[in-house]
Amino acid sequence: NAPRLREIGFGWMKAFVSWEGLAPTPGEYDWTDLSKATVAARQSRRGLMLRVDRAPAWARPDNSGPTAPPDRAFLEAWGSFLTETARRGRGHVAAYEIWNEPNLAAEWGGRPPDPGYYVEMLRAAYQGIKSVDPGALVVSAGLAPTLGDGGRESMDNLAYLRSMYRHGAGAYFDVLASHPYGFASPPDANPLAVASFRSVEMEREVMLEFGDASKAVWATEAGWLLDPGAIGL
Repeated sequence: NAPRLREIGFGWMKAFVSWEGLAPTPGEYDWTDLSKATVAARQSRRGLMLRVDRAPAWARPDNSGPTAPPDRAFLEAWGSFLTETARRGRGHVAAYEIWNEPNLAAEWGGRPPDPGYYVEMLRAAYQGIKSVDPGALVVSAGLAPTLGDGGRESMDNLAYLRSMYRHGAGAYFDVLASHPYGFASPPDANPLAVASFRSVEMEREVMLEFGDASKAVWATEAGWLLDPGAIGL
């Protein structure tokens, strides 16, 4: 799909790589997926951002869920993995988005979202990447635009973001990722009342609350339902 990006005017492409796919066994790397992404970006002349997630089973022995974060004992290994990935990607990968929608249990190994632990992961990733490629941009995980259910299966993206900042996340990312989905709501729907495209405005307000106005916000996923009658979130 990379060549199509030029047709619709995008200057960047986003590719997905997993820790599990690049390092299926401890200390051994298979760079196939990374190479495919860098070649596609180079041939289509697009900037490349990698979304990195999915810990291998050996790094999450306490949770068999494929979306689970690494266990705390493997945080150092997670940071080392990002170091090696950034070393390999230097000159080819411009940005790294760390994880995906961690405010959903479905993207957190089925467990309640934990912004404090996500910040620990973000810090390890940031330090690992910057140690070998200081010019690479570290992008926070795009959060699912949801009002949440109190934190059991999902956590309000604004509450999650505020908790990230309280845990010191501001020092460990260069760009805030956002997922401004419209779902079944019109563009001007109140984002405080329903999950809507305008959630990105409220995320920006949180950044301002914590004095982080200088950073950009990137929409790393976005869209509306083709059939608004199919679901109304």
